[in-house]
Amino acid sequence: MSAIKYCLPIRNVAGSDLADILRSNATAYQYFEIWLDTISELKSDKIIDVISGYRDRVILVPRAVYGRDNNYSDLKKDPILQFAASEGVLVDFDMTVDCQKIDSFAGQRKLLSYHNYQQTPSEKELLAVIEKMRSYSPEIYKLATYCNSSLDALNLLQLRLTLNNQIDKSIV
Repeated sequence: MSAIKYCLPIRNVAGSDLADILRSNATAYQYFEIWLDTISELKSDKIIDVISGYRDRVILVPRAVYGRDNNYSDLKKDPILQFAASEGVLVDFDMTVDCQKIDSFAGQRKLLSYHNYQQTPSEKELLAVIEKMRSYSPEIYKLATYCNSSLDALNLLQLRLTLNNQIDKSIV
């Protein structure tokens, strides 16, 4: 069994503070999830300089980039995501909102995520989500659901055990 790895979500910070945040947390966290739409003072060249030193540890989240709805023709031209594609930086696509656009990033390292903030769907439903994700060949699969009971939490743990035998990298 592999060691537990920790990921620091980075949201609602100034782009000018990003380098200090990564540097000061580099020993405590193995990964940094940067929510691009929440970074103020987002200057592409500065962000690229900062993340270039953490290529294997950064996950970019391009939800509603720059406060706009996802327009993937714009995203493909975005210098930060172009850098991510050329340098192998992981990009997190949400299956509930980004599904039709993932093909635009074929060949790029991807983390596919599924979120349900109201409930934990049945194991059968979650396995169907995993199968849909599989068709996009993600590097990492992520399921995030709301547990309404301790049974929901137990079911997620059971699903995690099932996925450990089927998928190299998953987050539940």
